[in-house]
Amino acid sequence: MNTVKEKELFEYLQNRVVTAIKIIRNKKGSYNILLNLTWKGKEGDVRLVTSRGKWRSWVSLDRLIRYLMRKTDTMPPLYIGIPSFKEQEDKNKPKSIQGEGDVEKTKI
Repeated sequence: MNTVKEKELFEYLQNRVVTAIKIIRNKKGSYNILLNLTWKGKEGDVRLVTSRGKWRSWVSLDRLIRYLMRKTDTMPPLYIGIPSFKEQEDKNKPKSIQGEGDVEKTKI
């Protein structure tokens, strides 16, 4: 998959070659960006990476949105994907304990 560094992102936003920004929640719970470009050699989805080539991530969605809003006034459509990961579901499920009789109680 092609990549784009942050400096390039803002050039592409200013030149209006970013047709969509896709925000994806990863397995660690942080957020990454995929850009949909209409630029020669980088058409389609590309990853936003750091200067060291690692996928750029944010710990919270509001910080990511603020980051984008501060950097540009020409925002293309945003799409947010929050996949369901089996291991996260299991960790977040409340623990059930057996109460008196057949009534099941949920531990808070």
